[in-house]
Amino acid sequence: MKSLTLLSVPIATFMLSGCSLLMGQPTMSQSVVVMNEQSMAIDEMTAQMQPEPELEEMQQTKPDYVPMNHFVKLDNYVEQMAIELSDLLSETQNMSTELAVASFVRLDGTLQTSDQLGNQLAETFMHQLHRFGYQVVDTKLMDNGHISRMGDYVFSRKSKAKFSSDDAEYVLSGTMLYREKGVLVNARVMSLESKKVIATSSKMIPWYVLRSENILVSSR
Repeated sequence: MKSLTLLSVPIATFMLSGCSLLMGQPTMSQSVVVMNEQSMAIDEMTAQMQPEPELEEMQQTKPDYVPMNHFVKLDNYVEQMAIELSDLLSETQNMSTELAVASFVRLDGTLQTSDQLGNQLAETFMHQLHRFGYQVVDTKLMDNGHISRMGDYVFSRKSKAKFSSDDAEYVLSGTMLYREKGVLVNARVMSLESKKVIATSSKMIPWYVLRSENILVSSR
């Protein structure tokens, strides 16, 4: 009986301590479960704060806006710029001012690179300013015409002496800057004698306008 009594005491003590552990403190498995729930909640909040990779990729690769049908041409942009230049010129100059038009060039380190767009801008500006009544001088006109079996020619782009204020008082030209949405055209009228800028205008010509007219440009 004494031995049984002695054995029952530690067993009861062990059972009481086990109950206190279960009721008072979480077991190891319970603590792991709690930590997992907290980490899952943190991961869920972090995922909500970060943008979805698919959406971010779609935003980066979103194509430029191109209207289904449009009737806008390069002439419309040049006409708007010519009106702005004419308004500024009328404040200081009269319609008898002799004005030459040069090719537009790329805004690079040399300012000596042009393309079909640069030459087309010059041709269109020449037409618009002549419509407004300005005395436009064509510097490509040769002193003597050239006749051949293929045709009669009066224009030439061969290298020759620079034209100066003796040919025209002012010159209109500008730069082209290729952007993601289109070509930024900066036009200005300058005095050949004093080099002063008399009038300026700037317009962004969208790529879809240039593509619709099959206007070739140099590589961006």
